[in-house]
Amino acid sequence: MSVLKSVIPKTGKIVSRLGFGSYRVNQEKHAQALVAAIESGINIIDTAHNFEQGASERWIGNTLEKIISDGRISREDVAIVTKSGYLTSSDTSLFSPSDYVQLNEKSYHSISPKVIEKQIETSLQRLKTNKIDIFMINAPERMLMAKNK
Repeated sequence: MSVLKSVIPKTGKIVSRLGFGSYRVNQEKHAQALVAAIESGINIIDTAHNFEQGASERWIGNTLEKIISDGRISREDVAIVTKSGYLTSSDTSLFSPSDYVQLNEKSYHSISPKVIEKQIETSLQRLKTNKIDIFMINAPERMLMAKNK
C-alpha cells in the first residue's frame, strides 16, 4: 500500500496525508512504531509542547536524531508539527499570571506571545531541530472562554 502525498502550498514540501500522532508516546516500542511509520512513507509527525509533559517531544527528537545520524532519512524527509498553549502548574512559575488563565486545578492555557515564544524555544530543544515545519496554537478557544468567565 502506498501512502498518499500532498504538497503544502507556497513551500513545495511533500507530505503524507496520514500522520503519526504522539499524544501518549514515550517508550522504545513507540520509537519502533515511528520508524516503521516513516519507513512506510508517513512523514508528518504530530506532537505538542505539553504531550507527556514534554517527554513526547524529547522522545521524537531522540528517535529522529538516531535515524538521521544513521543516514536512514534526512531532516527534510519529515514534517514536524507541534503546538503550544497549554501549561502545567510548574510552567506557570515562568510567567506572569496575566499571561495565562487557569482552566481547572491542573491545567492552564495561554496565547501570550511570551509563552508561545518560550514554548517554541523549548520544543526546538526537545525535538533537537532548528525548525518546526508546522506550528499551531493548541485550542485557543479554551483561553478565550476562560477569559470571558
